[in-house]
Amino acid sequence: MALLDILNCTLRFGGLTAVKNFSLALEPGELVGLIGPNGAGKTTIFNLISGVYEPSEGDIRIEGKSVAGMRPSRINRLGVARTFQNIRLFPQLTVLDNVRVAFHTQLRTSLLEAVLDDPAYRSEEAWVEDQAIALLRIFGLDEARGERAGSLPYGEQRRLEIARALATRPRLLLLDEPAAGMNPQEKGELMEMIRWVREHFALTVLVIEHDMSVVMGICERIVVLDYGNVIAAGTPAEIRRDPKVIAAYLGVDAPELPGNDAPGAGR
Repeated sequence: MALLDILNCTLRFGGLTAVKNFSLALEPGELVGLIGPNGAGKTTIFNLISGVYEPSEGDIRIEGKSVAGMRPSRINRLGVARTFQNIRLFPQLTVLDNVRVAFHTQLRTSLLEAVLDDPAYRSEEAWVEDQAIALLRIFGLDEARGERAGSLPYGEQRRLEIARALATRPRLLLLDEPAAGMNPQEKGELMEMIRWVREHFALTVLVIEHDMSVVMGICERIVVLDYGNVIAAGTPAEIRRDPKVIAAYLGVDAPELPGNDAPGAGR
């Protein structure tokens, strides 16, 4: 059974069809890229999976269970976590507290026990802090735990957002343009981190990314959207040479798309 199964999903906003008959199955442990020109519908797909939007037609299933129309919080409890194209941290909270808040779905003590400072509550809070610090250490952020999240450099904010997503204990991680705004060195580090996170946390990962050097370098399979429609799917090598993909990105007569081994990749 696929971990994620999107079945002929269509999303309409009035007379605008943002996504049309989109289907995608992700097996446990896959690392798949979702690419396409600006406005192709990529983030809309993430919003459908995570419950921000409900499909006009079709279904979305997590391990066979339909999640179409569920609240985002319920879908998160089923093991789906995401990051955002525009970083959405709590900038005034500390780095540590940004991760701590993501553990709330795993807590068992009640509001009354928290108000009374019950020993069970204190024990859970100590566990959360230990777990949060362990995650920050993995991402090289433990020494910044007391700093405001909004004061971190851009690349570290990206890492913090991924750490916070992992605090919800997902099985499926959706990364929306994680390399946006990063310099070449940070992108290289990000690629290694995504590979490591996938293996270490036994995740299935779906990545939206504009930087071809990143998506071609880490993804085993790529799906290409244009105007809400799937126009190609295959390995990075197949996608790089696909005429429909080249036309959508660069024009009909352009050479093949750059990848991780091509001059100018990622510019």
